[in-house]
Amino acid sequence: KVTSVKAIGFTPITNSLERAAGDFDVKKPGTRQIILVTDGIESCNGDPCAMAKKLKEAGVVTRIDVVGFNLKSEELKAMECIAEPFGGKVIGANSAKELTDALGKIVDETLKFNLELRGFNTEKEEVYMNVKVMQDGKEVKAGNGHIVQFQLPEGTYEVLATSPATGAVASLKEVSVVAKKLAQKELIFTESNLKVNIVDQAGKPFEAGGVYVYKAG
Repeated sequence: KVTSVKAIGFTPITNSLERAAGDFDVKKPGTRQIILVTDGIESCNGDPCAMAKKLKEAGVVTRIDVVGFNLKSEELKAMECIAEPFGGKVIGANSAKELTDALGKIVDETLKFNLELRGFNTEKEEVYMNVKVMQDGKEVKAGNGHIVQFQLPEGTYEVLATSPATGAVASLKEVSVVAKKLAQKELIFTESNLKVNIVDQAGKPFEAGGVYVYKAG
């Protein structure tokens, strides 16, 4: 995409921040982060410092970081007001490797989880769910919500989720997770027409490892 753009020598940072923020759906929970990569300071009569402050106060963006490519020290310093309201970083880069390293540093610092699970019904409406992450038959992590996020060691996991409202169950098998990459998965809940209550010999509820339904024969 960048290669296909014909640059004409101007640097509309203020407009870029505003347009980027417009891509976010503020009704959905979660972080909304912008990484601004620029090879110059504002040159289109905008005020990027004021725009950053506006986006912060409106709660539209949760973090802005800046990577200045081939910028002078005073130009980098002029960028600090963009990142400062968010506690973000301003990093200089002067080569392809330094650019890659800078982006990696920002991602490492801000990526607090590497598995994100979202629950939906067949109508694509959000579903509140209780989630268990399993590995080798053992529970590793648990959480609840419409969106559930985990930080997990690299590996392959099974996900079991239940909707408290309907009792519907959804699961995912062989979910691969790596250290510095976000895996986003959807759990789709369908209306159930069979409910199984598991109890021990005394009639008390019993936590089973799973329920399997087989067709007759």
